[in-house]
Amino acid sequence: MNVLIAPNSMKGSLSAAEFAKAIQYGLANSEYDFQYRLMPVADGGDGTAVVLAKALGASKQLVPAHDPLMREIEVPIYITHDKQVIFEMADVAGMKLLSANELNPMVTTTYGVGEVIRYCLEKGYKKILLGVGGSATVDGGLGLLAALGGKVFDNSGNELKPIASNLHNIAKLKLAQLGSIKIEVLCDVDNPLTGINGAANIFAPQKGASDADVAKLEKGLTNWGDLFNANLKTTPMMGAAGGIAVALKSCFDAELVPGAETVLKRIGFHEALEKADVVITGEGQIDEQTECMKAPSVVAEACRITGKKIYALAGSVKDNCNFDAAFAVWDGKIPLSEAMANAEQLVQQKAKSIAKVIFEGV
Repeated sequence: MNVLIAPNSMKGSLSAAEFAKAIQYGLANSEYDFQYRLMPVADGGDGTAVVLAKALGASKQLVPAHDPLMREIEVPIYITHDKQVIFEMADVAGMKLLSANELNPMVTTTYGVGEVIRYCLEKGYKKILLGVGGSATVDGGLGLLAALGGKVFDNSGNELKPIASNLHNIAKLKLAQLGSIKIEVLCDVDNPLTGINGAANIFAPQKGASDADVAKLEKGLTNWGDLFNANLKTTPMMGAAGGIAVALKSCFDAELVPGAETVLKRIGFHEALEKADVVITGEGQIDEQTECMKAPSVVAEACRITGKKIYALAGSVKDNCNFDAAFAVWDGKIPLSEAMANAEQLVQQKAKSIAKVIFEGV
């Protein structure tokens, strides 16, 4: 039986590649005869750059930049043979770069993302593939533009510090000469910039915002959107990564694309699917959010169209979504921190235990 193993990352525990290998190991130690094709997937969130880089044969470089709190870091970017650059916000402005008590979207910034874009402009690269999931920011790309020489002012002409807490006071934006580069923004959500499903209301609390902060950010992003084009505020995917898409679309005419679908096309998933008898996917948690443009859901949809069986493994399962079956590797009998530290072993054990279901279910 040919098994296509195509999981997303298990955030905080396993990369997509590590997850895939753990599933393979578990199946290989069962009594059933499987043939394997490992194809880690992503949706624009953590791990997207590595997945695409491997599939496209890109080489890694480290670029100096600043993290969400303006601390110096080195950001991994990946260069393809045809001078495309792949990188992700999680590596430069991501929540994973901060401790829990450092999360504060009123001050965290996308400045480092702008620094990486500036580096790409200076090097003459042709295109950027930017994954925007996992960000710690809700600044609408204000910091990004500041890194490229942009400045913002209030009604009195006073220059403002380019942070999210000042978005509502901005009356004028002055841009420097930005240069030209194609940017493809891989989004893992389709939320608009503002409104009840916008960047502030939905994502800011996850990034450390209080109720008062959310209200101020909503007001600020509304003002920020109006400075560019009021129609952008309700456009799908503009709320990704705290609204950074607004700046990228307005200043670089960036193309916003569904991250998972784009990744699957670029890594050759659909061609691999044709040769598979069954597919196993997964991520950290299977829940109602999984169906919102997340990689496992897009994998499942492709399987439904082609009539292939699709199974999922996850740290926990709260919704079966569109899978033939979804299995939790954590049973709640040990602390979550311990489960995350031992995720590889738990995945191996669960994969081995469900081998019969998979083998006999086709």
